[in-house]
Amino acid sequence: MIFKLKENVDNPASILVKIRQFVSERTFLELAQDILKNGFPLLRRLVGLYFDKEFDKKYNVDTCGSIHLTKLTIKSKNREYGVIYDPLPLKTLRNILSSIPRVLSKYTLVDFGSGKGLLY
Repeated sequence: MIFKLKENVDNPASILVKIRQFVSERTFLELAQDILKNGFPLLRRLVGLYFDKEFDKKYNVDTCGSIHLTKLTIKSKNREYGVIYDPLPLKTLRNILSSIPRVLSKYTLVDFGSGKGLLY
């Protein structure tokens, strides 16, 4: 199983809310299986969400949280191929940016993302 919220919560980055919902939607056996199968990736994701929300607070931006495409106005015929808008986790972005040369004057950044994308 993949951990996804079924509905919005007041604080989308609240780790405790996500954990409570995750636990409440499963039997003990399902929970044990999920923890054994996905425990470390899930823990990494929850910790990542915490740091993403801290980034948002620090810079007074709103980049955290997924948005189902039914909540967006998309005029492209490609809408049928999408499901959810999910921003890039801060750690992933930092890893990508750390791999590029430090002297950027010879480069141009083209961001093919949109919306709440986390790019600074």
